[in-house]
This record gives sequence, C-alpha cells and structure tokens, in this order.
Amino acid sequence: MQFPEEINTILLSLARIPYENLSKIVAYHKAETLESALDTPDKMYRKSMESGAGGTCFSLTFYLKDLLHQKGFSSEFIMGDKYTYSNIHCGLLFDWEGVPYLLDPGYMIFTPMQLPEKGLTLHYALEPNAVSLEDRPLEDVWRLYTGRSPQLKMRFDFRKKPVSHDEFLAYWRDTFFFNMMEYPVLNKVDGNVQYYLQKKTFLTRTKEGSEVREVTQAQFEHLAESVFGISDELINQALEIILKKERPLFLS
Repeated sequence: MQFPEEINTILLSLARIPYENLSKIVAYHKAETLESALDTPDKMYRKSMESGAGGTCFSLTFYLKDLLHQKGFSSEFIMGDKYTYSNIHCGLLFDWEGVPYLLDPGYMIFTPMQLPEKGLTLHYALEPNAVSLEDRPLEDVWRLYTGRSPQLKMRFDFRKKPVSHDEFLAYWRDTFFFNMMEYPVLNKVDGNVQYYLQKKTFLTRTKEGSEVREVTQAQFEHLAESVFGISDELINQALEIILKKERPLFLS
C-alpha cells in the first residue's frame, strides 16, 4: 500500500521543529487569557521562524492537523493516558484506504505507524529508538512502547475513540497547570540521534546507547541554542520566569 508522500514530507518538515515548553511558559506568563496562550497554526509558524521555537505535544499535533487539512487530508484527535494520568498526551488518527495510522509528532515520531488490530502488536525500528504499538481490545486502547530493544518502556495508552475539537482544546488548556510548567523540557531527533534536555540533565541517545550528564545554567543556555536552535531571547525570558518559581531550582 502506497502511503501519501505529501504526509511523509509534512512530518519530515516537523522533525526540524523541537519539542520544547519554553515558549509555552512564556506565552502563559504573558497571556491575558488562557485561550490566548494556545498556539494557533499561524502563531506556531511565526514563532518557529522568529525564535526557533516549537511546542509541546498539543501544539505540534494541532499544527500537524492543520497542515494535513490544508492538503485536503482529514484526521482525528486521539488522547493518550499513562497509568492514572489522563489526557496527558495526544496524537492523530489517520485513516488511509481503510487502514488506521498513528501520527505522533509530540513524541518525536515522524513516521506514520500502522495501528494494530485483533490484539496484535506491530514493531518499528525508528532509530535511535525501537517502537511497538499493541492493540489492547479489552481496554479499547493502543499502547505505545519505546526504548532500546528488547527493553521497551510503556509510554502511553491511546484511547481508540477520537475526541472533538472542543474536547481537545479543553485538555490542552489543562496542561498549563501541569508540573512541567515549572521546569524546562526540550526534545529533538536529528537524523538518528535524540537529544533530551530536562532541568539539569542532558541526554544524548544513539542506536549504540545513551549518554547522560548534568549541566550548569550556562551550559543549559548554550545547549538550548546550539542543539535545539532556540533563540537567546526566548531562553532568557523562560528562565527568568522559571527562576522565580517557589520550588527550588534545578540549575546550578
């Protein structure tokens, strides 16, 4: 079955945009209303061009849905849960010639993944990670695993029933009150290398293995710019907000 090349092209263009919550923290701090802190597609494009910013899973998924719509493709929002935490992740359900696919740019997966049926599991080698999708009919979910084979970790349960546009926006608004708004998180896949920067921890992962090291604030700022492509101005704005939080800060 030939998958639409236009969608692959769109996903590859998204791969150049980092997952990051710096712009989300700044937007929330400046917004007069919660609704105005959400990324419209135009806002997403503009901030990417101006500051190298990207967004979190909701922004990236919303942006992807709009790009697909512009090309004449329809898709539906599906929500991801993890253990007792509901609606903390999202993706798109895309049907092509009767076959369902998962599009998950928020987890830095830029390959359409066919969704399994009848309790089966499908495996994907998406360097530097291995990915599996398991159909769990009793729970009515698809379970996503990623990691280094054979020790994959459960990430999210995607509920099979799509949610409406308004439901998606409501779950998105809820994320502004998540703990991750208290500290920076950046993620990017460049070729076959994954870079992940959270608090004072910087992880580099290749198919050969992972390297983890702690960073200082100055090193954090350098990595956010040099590896993830975020502008100095946005980095400084976000850190100024984060450093004023009541919780003890992570950067030394």
